[in-house]
Amino acid sequence: MAGIPGPRIDATQLAALVVQTLLNGVFLVLWVQCMDSLVKRSQQQSERLFKPLSFIAILLLLTIIGHWMLDCARAFEAFVFAQDHSDCHATSCPNAATIVYSDNSDPKFVANSALYVVTTLAGDSFMVYRLFIVWSRNWWIIILPLSLIVGLAVTGSVTTYHFSQATPIFGAASGWITASFVMTLLANLSSTSLIALRIWMTSRRLNLQSSRMPKVVEIVVESAALYSCCLLITLVSYASHSNIQFVGVSVNSPMVGIIFCMIISRTHHLSSEHLSSASHDTSGAIRHKSHQKFRSNQYQMNKLQSPLAIKVTTEVDDPVHGQSTPKVSDFPSMYLIPDKI
Repeated sequence: MAGIPGPRIDATQLAALVVQTLLNGVFLVLWVQCMDSLVKRSQQQSERLFKPLSFIAILLLLTIIGHWMLDCARAFEAFVFAQDHSDCHATSCPNAATIVYSDNSDPKFVANSALYVVTTLAGDSFMVYRLFIVWSRNWWIIILPLSLIVGLAVTGSVTTYHFSQATPIFGAASGWITASFVMTLLANLSSTSLIALRIWMTSRRLNLQSSRMPKVVEIVVESAALYSCCLLITLVSYASHSNIQFVGVSVNSPMVGIIFCMIISRTHHLSSEHLSSASHDTSGAIRHKSHQKFRSNQYQMNKLQSPLAIKVTTEVDDPVHGQSTPKVSDFPSMYLIPDKI
């Protein structure tokens, strides 16, 4: 009994382009919010804007939009410019779109593969850099994920080279493609797990409030879970020789940018809330202590019941010039978006 045929390559490529277009719209909105957060943060701290985070954001914008533009160009070539072969009347003959999408040596497909590798490397590098900052710039802790990123760069480059040599996608390049998906998945999981572990350990040591720390852990875990699910779907579909893999690859590209921008925007918003709360608490403490001191002096004056001239002094703690320690509420932003980047 014959197996159920999988989806056609032209149908999956068209579906992939539609989904990728929708996700690119989400990415562009989040990218604007991300850059706005980075600009505001640089202005608040009187620092230069162009730092590694800004560079990664611009690089992701270029590679993700470039990937989408190449997919659009291939779609026009497949469904508009290509012509069917009139001398083939059998039902098994491929149509023009299938022929176009089956050509792995197409320069646009090769460039697409290279852009996907660069996008993945940028996203994984951001994860490793964040891990490096969270663990107080400890080089030993990033050895494993950094090695996986180097392996991803090698396997991705070899895969792109195989495509340029017209190697079938399920042919000699299959091992390299599988290794690329596995390495980026392991790099994402290992970096995120170590970041969450560090935050959890520090929160226990500092006795952070339970209502605030889950917000930080939630950002880290959600980003890892979302990206890992997309990678697993792509890996499983490729291992089963299904054309659904093309949808997975098209989703993974903007998903890297969405997760990056979401982390920056949400942590900046969380940091702003904590700073506002800390300022409100400090002002309330100053007013409360001043009021207590005034009532104490008033009580002493009434107790004396004499027409003596009494000098009333009010002591107010200075939160700016006095001695202070870092507030626990600054912890989330301090670890996810460090001051010195």
